[in-house]
Amino acid sequence: MTDPAPHIVSIENALSLHRAGRRDQAEAAYRTLLAASPNLADGWHFLAVLLQETGRRDEAVAAVAEAIALDATDPFYRLTDGALALGQGRLDDAIASFQKALALKPGFAAAATNLGLALQRAGKRDEAEAAQRRALSIEPGSTLARYNLGQLQHQNGRLAEAIATYDIVLQSDPRHLATHLNRALALRQCDRVDDAVEAYRAAIDLAPTGADGWLGLGLALKDGGDLDGAIDAFRATIAQAPDRAEAHLNLGLALLTRGRFAEAWPHYARRWQTPPLLHHRRPFTVPEWDGSALGSRRLLIHAEQGLGDTIQFAQLLPKLGVDRTQLILEMPALLIPLMQPLGAHATLVAQGTTLPPFDCHLALMDLPQRLTITEATIPNLTGLLVAEPQRVARWQEILARVPGRRIALCWRGGDDNPENDRRSIPPALLAPLFALPGFSFISLQKNAASPHPSVIVPAEPFDPKGAAFLDSAAILSSVDLAITVDTSLAHLAGSLGCRTITLLPFVADWRWGADRSDCAWYPTMRLVRQKAPGDWASVVRTLVPELGA
Repeated sequence: MTDPAPHIVSIENALSLHRAGRRDQAEAAYRTLLAASPNLADGWHFLAVLLQETGRRDEAVAAVAEAIALDATDPFYRLTDGALALGQGRLDDAIASFQKALALKPGFAAAATNLGLALQRAGKRDEAEAAQRRALSIEPGSTLARYNLGQLQHQNGRLAEAIATYDIVLQSDPRHLATHLNRALALRQCDRVDDAVEAYRAAIDLAPTGADGWLGLGLALKDGGDLDGAIDAFRATIAQAPDRAEAHLNLGLALLTRGRFAEAWPHYARRWQTPPLLHHRRPFTVPEWDGSALGSRRLLIHAEQGLGDTIQFAQLLPKLGVDRTQLILEMPALLIPLMQPLGAHATLVAQGTTLPPFDCHLALMDLPQRLTITEATIPNLTGLLVAEPQRVARWQEILARVPGRRIALCWRGGDDNPENDRRSIPPALLAPLFALPGFSFISLQKNAASPHPSVIVPAEPFDPKGAAFLDSAAILSSVDLAITVDTSLAHLAGSLGCRTITLLPFVADWRWGADRSDCAWYPTMRLVRQKAPGDWASVVRTLVPELGA
């Protein structure tokens, strides 16, 4: 019996070192082996794997290329080559390598799974799903392929399928943390709040120091209206991950909703480190205003978020008590005509135009903090904005032909808000209002058909592009009542002092508070809230007897 070939013994020795985690010694063994036998394809491949494990990807790519050059028919070499390409973001190369591995070995489950991952990252979700299903047909018990399939179903919005797939993963691997977290998110997205809370708690049991579980739990508790529980969960998130900006922002929002303004502002200030504001912070060279006396300095206050936010908080400018020449207010151009009364307190500048000189700056949503506004000192914002008298006269003449008590109506916010579906009411649910005698409803919903034959859509064009909100302001000043969801029109109506009913989702924006039916910002406004998530029917049931009375 002859002794094994020397290079075989050397590979076994090198692999033994490699498997034992003695990587430096394993690498030296591989390189000694390859110096003696440079045509040994397996040696190059195992070296590539080791280099990949130690993060030296460029060297690993070169090593596996040597292996493939020596033996182009080995599917494992192609798998490693694809994994390296995937790790470097070379998606087309990764896809080609995994496809070649499958062509060489059609029953190669790992190649099919990795092909699915590469296709998924390339945005080819249907092909990715087919690849994961192929992997499962080869290896039905593959947790990774099943989990990847669930992710694809989740990303495609097939939430029920995703949850069912995640359930199968957890049956075979109850400690698969990523599956617990993704399943919890899918449950939350389905508005199955209680189930989502339970799922996040299961994830926390597996990883008590994991910030993702605590953050998700906080969001799910907030969805269910448990603000105090959410605050505790967000604080736990920050305890585990002090720099987690999303946790700070959500803690700030929950505290603001609870009226704990002083505690909230420092956390809310972290919003600039989260999407969608992450890439929109202004790169000013002058310092941010810290609230100290301005002296002779000029302050730029710049709008940062939605139109309603700008309408509301720009009206705090008079509270600064400084000369108008020291204040510059930058805002969307379409709001400039409406906000002209603020010209008595600041220089108004449209976004995108050249700014006059200034010495310090402040984002508009930070103004309440600089003014040290608390829940007890919320100012009345009614009275500064007024409708143009000539427009009011014109719309009063137009609406004089409308019988009964006139109600302005807005049922949907702007589609650019990611929470728009949650805060908007399907118009068909408003039908019981339209059956009430003695009322006429006038739609102030832009670009939308009438929700009912009895609802009046103004024949005259209103709010042309160059004069946004001016006609709406005149109409609101000419009706008996405004009923609106939480959108910019609510802030306009409240600012004008119109009698207003604002319809709110179960978990509303922080400025409306947690459970109050009045509004300190706008004293002529009443708030009507959902009794459960998505329950607009209860809102309408509340309105009908009130209007009828």
